[in-house]
Amino acid sequence: MSAADLSKALRAEADVIANVRYELRAGDNDRDDRLYPQLNNASDLVRILARLVEGKSMHEAFGAPGDFGYETPIGAALARYYSASR
Repeated sequence: MSAADLSKALRAEADVIANVRYELRAGDNDRDDRLYPQLNNASDLVRILARLVEGKSMHEAFGAPGDFGYETPIGAALARYYSASR
């Protein structure tokens, strides 16, 4: 399997996660409201993995720490990583 094939497969999986996220959001259940952000992060992370497989840099793959929120574990870790890389 080539990197392009793997990237395409990862993006397809991200789409599956995103579709589940939208189905849950359409529901009226409090549990669904708690799961929605987790599924949103999961689909974003799978797309980031696809970009890394394509050879993108960390910054190109993840974007800015603020995209995740500086107060989140991922956003804070990205901010530290980018600061250390300079």
